[in-house]
Amino acid sequence: MIHRALVNVNPLAVAQRARASGIQMVRQIHKGQESVPPMRWMAMPEKFTLFFGIAFTFLSYPTYVMLNLNNLRPKGEDKLSDEAYEERDRRLATRG
Repeated sequence: MIHRALVNVNPLAVAQRARASGIQMVRQIHKGQESVPPMRWMAMPEKFTLFFGIAFTFLSYPTYVMLNLNNLRPKGEDKLSDEAYEERDRRLATRG
């Protein structure tokens, strides 16, 4: 919590105060680096492969769903209402 409170403090002023009081300033290590692979040591082809693998994984299911929407939804009836049939018969009768 204290690191959030010191976000707006000038780091140069903190270092000068630490030197004046005899406190040794130690660089704090981000704890997230202990659990993730160091990508800065990966070759560029490995980075591209990792990126496109993740992108393919995340986009494959939504793409599958979008391409199969017609198969997923229930089929509707292909029948017109009685009024539409009457209108069709009336128009055919007036034509010929």
